[in-house]
Amino acid sequence: MSRLVDATLVLLKEESACQQLEDDSDMDDDDTEHDEVLMDAVSDLLPAFAKSMGSHFAPIFANLFEPLMKFAVHYQFILFGQLVSIFC
Repeated sequence: MSRLVDATLVLLKEESACQQLEDDSDMDDDDTEHDEVLMDAVSDLLPAFAKSMGSHFAPIFANLFEPLMKFAVHYQFILFGQLVSIFC
C-alpha cells in the first residue's frame, strides 16, 4: 500500500513524467483534459485508501492534504464529494 500512496503523492505534486510539459509552451486543451482525468482518478483513490486502511489513513491523509488542496480551486465540487465520502 505504501507504494500506491507514494505514487499518489507524486501525482498530486505533479511530479510524474506524464505531467511534465515537453517544452516551455503553454498547456493546450489536451493537457488540461489529461490533468482533469488524472486528478479525477487520483481523487477516486482516496476513499479506497481510507476504506482499506481505516484509522491508519489519518496520518497519510495529512501528508496528502496540502498537495490535494491546490486542486480544490479547480475541481472543488469533485474533490469535495470525494472528501465527504472519505469521512462518511
